[in-house]
Amino acid sequence: MATPDGAPGCLEGLKFVVTGEFSSMSREQITDLVRTFGGQVTGSVSGRTSFLVVGDDPGSTKVKKAKSCKTRCLYEDGLLALISRSKPVPQADDTADDNAASLERKVRDQMTVSEPAPDADEATSMVAPPASVKEEA
Repeated sequence: MATPDGAPGCLEGLKFVVTGEFSSMSREQITDLVRTFGGQVTGSVSGRTSFLVVGDDPGSTKVKKAKSCKTRCLYEDGLLALISRSKPVPQADDTADDNAASLERKVRDQMTVSEPAPDADEATSMVAPPASVKEEA
């Protein structure tokens, strides 16, 4: 896994939950990536969760909870794009809470995949199939 080029601390103040299996990296590598850029990773979705990072075969409980909390979902590519598009947040006289709010606004403005989690029944249809699986024409 190549670490994306992003601003140090670009995920600071954001909370992530990771579910499912991923194509180019393990769940542990995704967790490490989020932490490397200052994000926090928790095991369960709550009203304070910023993003649910969704892979193949996501946990239905996490997806249902994300939907009820209106938590935004990201796929693996979306997470990498979020980091790659980051810009340093000014640190002048801002407090940590102001930085987190500012970053969350930037994330919201930059993200194309920022919809609430789907119903658990829809979860598998929203996840892109692995590269090894090709649709037949």
